[in-house]
Amino acid sequence: MNKLKELNLVVLLVLNLLHLTNELAQMALHCGLC
Repeated sequence: MNKLKELNLVVLLVLNLLHLTNELAQMALHCGLC
């Protein structure tokens, strides 16, 4: 049960990082188009 909790935290962290990277990529793209 504890392992599942740890896995859940890792998944959330990865999703958070992906979201942040996506946001940065969109901003960079937007600035590149300006």
